[in-house]
Amino acid sequence: MKQYIYAHSAGEQAAGERIYLCSDDRLKDGVVSRASLQKLLLTPEADEALEKRFEQAQTMLWAEQFAACGERDTVVRLPDMLFDCLLPQNEAEFRCVAELFHCEEQALREEAERLTARHRLSGCEQYRFAPQYVRLFELQIRSIIKGAEQGGLQKISLLLPYSGNWEEVRLLCALTDGIAAESVITCPLGLEITTPRAACVTKEYVATMDFLVFDTESLTQTMYGIAARDAEDAIDHYMREGLFEHSPFCSFDQTGLGTLLLLAIRGARAIKPTAGIGLKGKPAHEPVGLAFCRENKVDMLFTDRAVELTG
Repeated sequence: MKQYIYAHSAGEQAAGERIYLCSDDRLKDGVVSRASLQKLLLTPEADEALEKRFEQAQTMLWAEQFAACGERDTVVRLPDMLFDCLLPQNEAEFRCVAELFHCEEQALREEAERLTARHRLSGCEQYRFAPQYVRLFELQIRSIIKGAEQGGLQKISLLLPYSGNWEEVRLLCALTDGIAAESVITCPLGLEITTPRAACVTKEYVATMDFLVFDTESLTQTMYGIAARDAEDAIDHYMREGLFEHSPFCSFDQTGLGTLLLLAIRGARAIKPTAGIGLKGKPAHEPVGLAFCRENKVDMLFTDRAVELTG
């Protein structure tokens, strides 16, 4: 089982043969790069010159990352940040964008308020970056692949965020494959599975993917109907009252999560036996979760910390 260690930057993770990077981190790196992205989001009309500068800035950031990767097997998760996290977060950021691009700060604020209100009115509390801003998603893909070329990599694995249904996945997959085809770098493509429905229909998309990665924390959230980041106090109360023996986010639920994963993995392998299978999230790293990985021949384990794998 291959273990991929997450790092905010390749330089901070010196140990290990495999590394896991998130492109969301690069979108926040550098004042100019972040300001350029914010200006693109807040400008209704296309700005090709700004798009080009943004892509160049991102390519430089990625080239630095990949140069530090060396010969390590590298997976990059493509952008899936919540939309509101990408907008200016405070007065200093609004002022920075206005000064850099010589535009009115008040106009930027009004556009940010309009976009945020529109998303809330449409019920999009989990409004994702990729399917709504395809052009910027495409720019990020280009910068990653160009950065890999400049950083001296021969191969880089790309992980698509799950967006909702197969049509959205196909759109992002086609964009990514098209850009990768222009490069001499080998780019295996994977898909992250974060919802029970996606796990139940792996046969819809596994034929076009090189690997699938199941996010055990996201799956647990949707199966229990509890958001991990908002439910710590409630879960502590449930455990004190004996309603939960363990936190579902720190243990592997064999009845629910295990059954769903078995269904998904067997379905995927029935269609494409060669597809790689990966797990990420705390439940996958608990003893029961690790045993599940070994018993079901999981190929990849993604972790935020070093985990001793035995057997």
